[in-house]
Parts: sequence; C-alpha cells; structure tokens
Amino acid sequence: MSRLPKSLLAGVSLTLTMIPFAADNARAEIFTLQQALSLAYETNPRLEAERAQLRATDEEVAKALSNWRPNIGVSGSYGWTNNEFNTAILPVPDGHPRDVTVTLTQPLFTGQTIPLTRQANAQVRAGRFQLTSVEQLVLRDAARAYFSVIADEAVLTFRRDNVMLLSGQLDMTQQRVNIGDITVTDLQLVQARLAAANAEVQTAEARLTASRAEFLRAIGRPAESLETMPPLPPIPEGQMQATAFAIENNPDLNTAREQARVADAAVDVATGALLPSLSVQGQYAKSRDQAGLGVELESTSVIAQVRVPIYQGGAEYAGVRQAKQNRSKATFTIGDIERQVRQNVDSAWQATMSARAAMALYEQQVQAAHLAYEGFAEGVRAGERSTYDMLNSAQELLSARVSLAVSRREYWDSAYELAVAEGNLTAQALNLPVMLYNPQLYYDRNSGRWFGLTGR
Repeated sequence: MSRLPKSLLAGVSLTLTMIPFAADNARAEIFTLQQALSLAYETNPRLEAERAQLRATDEEVAKALSNWRPNIGVSGSYGWTNNEFNTAILPVPDGHPRDVTVTLTQPLFTGQTIPLTRQANAQVRAGRFQLTSVEQLVLRDAARAYFSVIADEAVLTFRRDNVMLLSGQLDMTQQRVNIGDITVTDLQLVQARLAAANAEVQTAEARLTASRAEFLRAIGRPAESLETMPPLPPIPEGQMQATAFAIENNPDLNTAREQARVADAAVDVATGALLPSLSVQGQYAKSRDQAGLGVELESTSVIAQVRVPIYQGGAEYAGVRQAKQNRSKATFTIGDIERQVRQNVDSAWQATMSARAAMALYEQQVQAAHLAYEGFAEGVRAGERSTYDMLNSAQELLSARVSLAVSRREYWDSAYELAVAEGNLTAQALNLPVMLYNPQLYYDRNSGRWFGLTGR
C-alpha cells in the first residue's frame, strides 16, 4: 500500500483536533451568559406583564381598606311646577323647587372588612411568589437558548471540519485512483461519506438557525460571540440538601401556601355576610320651594344605622359552604405541589449527576478517539491501514466530539433546571448586575392611598 503525503495527513489531523470550546481568545468581545440573563431580566415582556399583574393585585389591598373609610356624596335637584288650580283662601302659584343634600356615611363595623384585608394581603404575597416563579422560567429559558446556540455552533463547526477532511480525502483518493494505486470502490466510499457529511452540515445549520431565533426571543438580541464555557449556578452537596432547600424556597410551593391563606380568609369573608353591620350617617339638606312657594328648609342630622341580616334566601350559607370546600382544595393542592417539587428536584438532580458523569466519559472518548485516529493516520502513512480504516476512525472522533458538545449542553440545562426546582434561579441569587425589581415600593405607595387614578 502506498504512503500518503504527510502534509495532507498533518492538515487533516490538525483540522480534527480543533475544538470550538477553546476559541474564546480569538473573539474580540464576548456576550457573557450573565449579560444575557441580565438583559432578559430587564426587558422580557412576559416578566414585565407579570410585574404589572402583581401591581394590579396590590390594589386589592386598597380596595379592602376602603371599607373603613367614609363615603361622601352630594345630590341635588331643580325643577319647575305648573299648578292648574287656585283657591280663594290660599293661592298656589307656579314655582321652581330645588334642593341640595350632602351625605357622609362612616362604617364602624362590618363582618367582612378585616378578613377582606387579610385575604388581599395573602393574594399579594401569592402574587409575589408567582412573579418569582415567572422570573425563574424566563431566566431558565434564556439560559437554555444560550446553551443551545453554543452547542449547535460547536456541532456545526465539527461537521464543517469533517466536510473539509473528506474533501481533502476525496482529492487524494482521486489521485491514487488515477495512478492505479487503489480502486474506484475507495473513491465511491469517500464520495458517499462526503455526501452524508454535507447533508449533516445542512441539518446542523438549520438547527443553529432555530436556536438563534429562540435566543432572540428569549433574550432580546441576536446571538453573537458567546462564551463557550458559561458558569453554572451553585449545585448542592447532596440531593437531600437540594430537596430541603426546595421545600422551603420553591416559589410554586410558596404560592400554593399563600393561596391556602387566601382561601382561609375567604371563609371568614363569607361568614361575615351573616354578621350585623354598624355605621353612622351624617346629612345636611337645604331646599327651597319644596313645601311651598318661598318656603326654605335647612336640616342637619346624625343617625346611627344597624343592619342585622336575618334570612336572605340562603345564598350566604351556600357561600360559606363553598368557601370551606375551596379551602380544603387549597390545602390538598399544597400537598400535590410539594410532591411535584420533590419529583422535580429528584429528576433534575439525577439528570445533573448523569450528565456530569456522561460529560467526563465523553471527554475520555474524545481523547481515546483522537489517539486512535492518529494511530490510523500513521498506519496509512506506513501503508498498513486502508482509507476505509482512517475514515471510520475520523467518523468515530467526530461522533465523540458531537456527543461531548451535546452532553455539555445537557449538563448545563439540568444544572439550571435544578436551580429552578430549588427556587434559586433569580436575579438576586445569581447576583446579576441589574437593578432588582422591588414590588414593595408600589405596594407602600398605593395600598393605602385615598385618592388618585394612576399608580406611582
């Protein structure tokens, strides 16, 4: 078997050993994962919508507190009367009766005001945990999009390198066929491999295009010059530690707990409809031409009002029974979501550990496949190995590198999924360089406001 030109084999070997994960130094400006997550936190429309929803929920507290405040109203009337009869003793001429009345009603006690306030505050706390849950999902989706672009870029580079290798191999094989050193079958084998490699490049390009589109949607800017070894969130020392942390901090579980408090307060709200209410009403009224032409009346009154419900068709009793069933449902929901959280932690933990182990094994496979390829290349130079052997070895090395790129993405994804299950994937926990959204500010400014049409 004839020897192959060493320059060609050296170039082929160099091409195969290039790993895109080490290309950071060649890039002028890197868009880091931390920058990507920060941009998603600051601009993602889904997260902004959830913040607006929470601000709307804050207003439930203001509505509940309004039940303690006075109601003031002014009413008036103006008219014209035409009398069709007169008497000799007391004529009744035409007139313009008019009046104005100012009424102030101050509630003193109602069975629903206190539980309504408690219910509204529980809704606010539930909304804040829900906002945290959405924040985690937004950051997780952004991280996934980032990892997908990194992995798909690496896979595309590997497959393009394989096309370059096979193109060089095709030229060399054609030359050997021309001089009669090998048969046309070897040339056809290389052609078949090259066609398959080109098809794989097309598939990889399409996948990368889809990943870039997802990156733009999740993060808000095109994917350019990404860091190829992004940092991971802290991983607990053990699964029990991860589970304990999740039971305490998972926002979905905490949302369910607050919803149970909302349902508990709803029972008291429904029961309050059966209790008496007490209020004081003050009224000032002034009228003219109401009792008679030229007669002016002015009155001031203060009245205490008590309302005691006796029976109103049974709807209030049905409301109490319904609220109690909803409370039972909310309590059982906590247990169901806790089971889901435990399952999510278990799945994410196992996936993270499995992906970490697989990644280490694929790294070993890449090293071994590279050494094997070098050995086959030397064998071809010495005439001891065939073109088929070297092509198979190159394919093995390519597969190992693609598998390593995919396993790295799976490891990153599972690590971030574990952080989501723990409730640890937030801008604050990741120490992102952003101005953190503080929901307490809107609550403090607006929950107790007496006037105003716009939130501050």
